[in-house]
Amino acid sequence: MVKDTKLYDILEISSDASDKDILKAYYKLSKVWHPDRNPTNVEEATKKFQEISNAKDILTDPKKKEMYDKFGVTDESQGPQMNAEDLFGQMFNMGGMPGMGGMPNFFNRRQQQQDDCAAECVVSLEDLYNSKTLTVKYIHKVYCNKCNGTGSKDGKSSSCSGCHGKGQKVRIIQQGPMIQQMVGPCDECGGSGEKVSRDNICSDCNGNKHLQKETSINFDVNRTMTHNQKLLVKNKGHILKSGTTNLIIIIKEQPHPNFKRQGNDLHMNIKLRLFQSLYGFTKMITHLDNRNILIKHEKMIKDMKTLFKVHNEGLGPGGHLYIHITTSMPKLEKIDEQDYNIVKKLLTKAHLAEFQKEQNIIKNLDKLHAPKIEELDEKEQYQEDNNNDGPPEGVQCAQQ
Repeated sequence: MVKDTKLYDILEISSDASDKDILKAYYKLSKVWHPDRNPTNVEEATKKFQEISNAKDILTDPKKKEMYDKFGVTDESQGPQMNAEDLFGQMFNMGGMPGMGGMPNFFNRRQQQQDDCAAECVVSLEDLYNSKTLTVKYIHKVYCNKCNGTGSKDGKSSSCSGCHGKGQKVRIIQQGPMIQQMVGPCDECGGSGEKVSRDNICSDCNGNKHLQKETSINFDVNRTMTHNQKLLVKNKGHILKSGTTNLIIIIKEQPHPNFKRQGNDLHMNIKLRLFQSLYGFTKMITHLDNRNILIKHEKMIKDMKTLFKVHNEGLGPGGHLYIHITTSMPKLEKIDEQDYNIVKKLLTKAHLAEFQKEQNIIKNLDKLHAPKIEELDEKEQYQEDNNNDGPPEGVQCAQQ
């Protein structure tokens, strides 16, 4: 039983909703309440959109969700949580408290980081291996020229009454018997400290102070880059009245049909026929740069699964190519009886002598399902227990 359901109510979900349900509800409501979709009701839409985003941030973070379900939060606590630097600044009077002096506010630096623009770029192993130049398209904010980035018709804005123009609010968070006082962005002005009256909203940007535009940029990738790696491109993010932010490009590596990456190494599978395993094989493989590499092995492969290494054919420094060899058994039922008997004689000749040394009891086998390893372990443990402790309960020893 959760202590408070307010955040769940904001997302219109039950308190036992899964992470998938939480995100689904967030995407649905964020589309409805996005300020750009509510030009006639920007203030309410902005506030509602921030509530939805805050609820999603808390409920999708395991630690925050656990604290919220146990202790709940006060109404004043809706908004982004502070990080360690914010709390440190507040405790030692370093600009964290509104209206107090001190060193520059840590919150302003975090706000700048949040304003950076992010773009995902899907790349293939071929792109990375061949160090290609790629183009990524992304949407960034550009301040409105009509209102000069003020969001108002007359180019003027008034101080926000909610935070008195400071852009921040003090929030009280209760966690059990403890009460914390923390600083976060004002939920009425979004941390800007300014507010535009409804009848003075700019018609071009709907009071948002900026427009969203699509642009593109070229960048280089190389073999050392990995999935989810972030690349920083300075001054290519949002173009705001206060300045230009950075662009963060996130690398999304596509799975490859033939190669699998593991660090700087590459892995691939090759299936051989039985005669290739017995007498050796020669194979041609095409690498990520379209080079044809001839691999050759002249000796018998005794194991059904074998691993080979091709030096210096991986990704990045010290990377190798690992080839996983699997031998497939031939379907003997498709050959005629004479050939079948020849194969049988060749494959069984070395083993027949062992069974002809003495008279043996012969039993036929019935094919059953293959037991799982866990089942075998349980049976072995059961047998060990019986051997160590005598017969199990309810079983009598046989009389001689």
